[in-house]
Amino acid sequence: MKRTIYFLVSVYIAVAYILCVGPAGAESATDIVAAAGVKGGLVVHLGCGDGTLTTELRVKGRYLIHGLDINSENVRLAREHIQAKNLASRV
Repeated sequence: MKRTIYFLVSVYIAVAYILCVGPAGAESATDIVAAAGVKGGLVVHLGCGDGTLTTELRVKGRYLIHGLDINSENVRLAREHIQAKNLASRV
């Protein structure tokens, strides 16, 4: 059980890193998710900014997205964007 949890945490950290830094050549959320090689689950978007990319990462509804940012203005903008898209239950 512990190994499974450690593995899943490692996968989530790797995906979060890829999403934060962005793979070379990635131009869209679809490209980023494809480069991560994960077919669904939890995505933590570090430095989510205004939430635009954060909502786009929900590709085909296969992901639960959690956006984080240290700038309170970005958090406010992201929340507004997510609510405007009616995605508050999944993003």
